[in-house]
Amino acid sequence: MENRSRYPDSSFFFKLLWAFFLTGMLPLCIISFTTLLYSRHFVDTAYREGLQETVNSAAGLTEYLISEAEKKSMALLHNEYVVRYFTDDNSRNFVSTRITQELSRIAESGYYETYVIPLDRSVLPLGRFKVPSAYTISRTVRWGILASLSENDGTLFSVFAQPHFDRIDPIPFAVGIPVMVNNSVAGYIITDIKREAFSDFFGVNVSRLGAIKDLFITDKTGCVMFSLLGTDREGRFFDQLVLDISDCISVARTVTCGIAVTGFYPRSAMAGFAARINSLTMMLAVICFVCALIFSFFISRSISKPVSRLAHTMRQVENGDLSVQCPVPQVLPFFNDKNDDIRFLIERFNYMVQRINILMHEAVLKQKYLRIAEVRSLQSQMNPHFLYNTLSSIRSIAKLQGADDAADMVTILARILRERISVNEDMSTIRESVLLARDYFLIESYRWPGRFTYKESIDDSVAEVSVPKLMIQPVVENALVHGLEKKQGPGVLEIQACRNENMVVIRIMDNGCGISGDTLAALKTAFDSQPSENEQYSFGIALVNTHRRLRLLYGPQSGLSIFSRPSGGTCVEIRFIPEHIPDV
Repeated sequence: MENRSRYPDSSFFFKLLWAFFLTGMLPLCIISFTTLLYSRHFVDTAYREGLQETVNSAAGLTEYLISEAEKKSMALLHNEYVVRYFTDDNSRNFVSTRITQELSRIAESGYYETYVIPLDRSVLPLGRFKVPSAYTISRTVRWGILASLSENDGTLFSVFAQPHFDRIDPIPFAVGIPVMVNNSVAGYIITDIKREAFSDFFGVNVSRLGAIKDLFITDKTGCVMFSLLGTDREGRFFDQLVLDISDCISVARTVTCGIAVTGFYPRSAMAGFAARINSLTMMLAVICFVCALIFSFFISRSISKPVSRLAHTMRQVENGDLSVQCPVPQVLPFFNDKNDDIRFLIERFNYMVQRINILMHEAVLKQKYLRIAEVRSLQSQMNPHFLYNTLSSIRSIAKLQGADDAADMVTILARILRERISVNEDMSTIRESVLLARDYFLIESYRWPGRFTYKESIDDSVAEVSVPKLMIQPVVENALVHGLEKKQGPGVLEIQACRNENMVVIRIMDNGCGISGDTLAALKTAFDSQPSENEQYSFGIALVNTHRRLRLLYGPQSGLSIFSRPSGGTCVEIRFIPEHIPDV
C-alpha cells in the first residue's frame, strides 16, 4: 500500500467525495422532502379527482335516466291508443288492453314503470299493477307530481322527487308529461324510475374509489332523492339530516331540472394512505443515503489517488527534476483501459517529461537559427518607398517628354502596386476593389485603344462592405485575357454589385468568346476539389483561389459561379454573406 505521507494533499479527494455525494443526494433530498411535504396534498387531489369522477358518473346516469324516462313517456304520448282512451268511451276496454301491453314493454328493462292518469275521475288510471295512490286525481291536487304538472300549464316535462315513497320498492323520482286533447289537458303520463337503477350502477362504479362516505341526489328543494347508504335518509331534506361530514371532502355537481349530485369521502382513509407513502419514502431515502455515501467514497478515491500522484510528480518537475516518472495506475477489472482518461493523462505526462529532456538540448540551437533567419529576412526585404519613388521619377520624365499615356500608365501601376504590396490590411471595400479593377482595365485598354468599353453599376448599399483584397481584379484579368482579347471586334466589360436580402452579389460580365464546356466543367471540378488537386489546371487558377478564399471566410454558401456560352459571353458571379451591411 502506498504511504499516505507521499501524497499529503487529500483536499481533492474530499472535494470529489462531496461533489459525488451532494450530486447524488440533492435530487433525492428534494424529491423526498417534496413527497413528505405534499404527500397529503397529492393523495387528497387524487382522491378528490376520483370522487369527482364518481359524482360525474352519477350525474351522467341521472341525466340519462331522466332522458330515457322522457323518451318513453313521449313515445307513449304519441301512441294512437292513448288519445282514444281519453276520448272514445266505446273502445276504452280494447284500447286499455293495448296500452297495458305497451306499458309492459316499457317496463322490460326493470328500471321504469309508467302510468296513464286521466283527469276524468270516471276513467280509470292505467298501469301494469296497482296505480299508486299519489297518482289518483283528487278533488284538488296540491302536492306531488300531479301538482307540478298542473303548475306547468301542460307545456313542460316535470320531475318530482319521491313521488310515492314505498319501502318495498322506493321510487327516487318520476317524470311526467301532460296529454293534450283538443288543446286542453286530458290527463298525464308518468314514468317512475326505480331505485335499483341507481343501486345497480353505483354498486359497480363506487367500489373503484373505496370506502366512500355517502353520495346523495337531491332535487331543487333539497329533498333527498337517493342516498347510497340506504333508504332511511331518502325523502327528507338534506339540511335536516344529521351527517358526520366534518372530516370528509365533498364534490357536488348540478344536472338537469336543478337536481344535484353530492359525494363525500372520509379524510381518514386518505391519511392512512399518505402515512404509508411517507414511511416508504423515508425508508428509501435512508437506503439511498447509505448507498450514495459508499459509492461516492470509492469512486472519489479511485479518481483522486492517481491525480494526487500526478500532482506530486508535477511538483518535482517544477523544482527541476526531469528524471521522475509518475506511477501509472493499474487497469481495474471489467474496465477498458483505452477509455481511462486519467491513465492516458499520466502516460502522456511521462512522455512529455521525457521529451522535455530532449527538447531542452535543442532549444538553444533553434533560437540561434531563428535569430539568423530573422536577420536574413530583414536584409532581404525591399523598401516599397524605393519602388514608389522610382515610378514617380519615370512618370515625371514621361511627362517632360510628352508621353502622357506612359505617364498615366505609370500612375495607375503605382496605385495597383501600392494595393498589392500593402500588408497592413487584408480587407478593403467593394468600392476600392472595383476602383483597382478599373485601374487594371485602363492599363490593358492602352494596348487596345478604343476597342474595349468598361461599365460599372455599384449599389450604394454595398459600396462600403468589406471584402478581401484582390477579389475582383483576378476575375477582371481573366475576362480580359481569356475573353475579350480573343474576341474579334469591340468588347464590353461590366461590373455590377448589389444586395440580395442578406447576401452581396457581384457580377463581372463580358461579351467575349466564352468558355468551352470542357473547360467550364474542369473549373467547377477544381472549385470542389482539395487545394492540392487543382495544380493541374493552368487556366483559372486565380478563380479557384478566389472561390476558396470566399468559402474559408464566409462559409459554404459563398463562392464563385460561372455562366458562359461557347458562342460568346461569360458571367462570373461572386456571392457572400458579409458580417455587416451598412444602412444607406
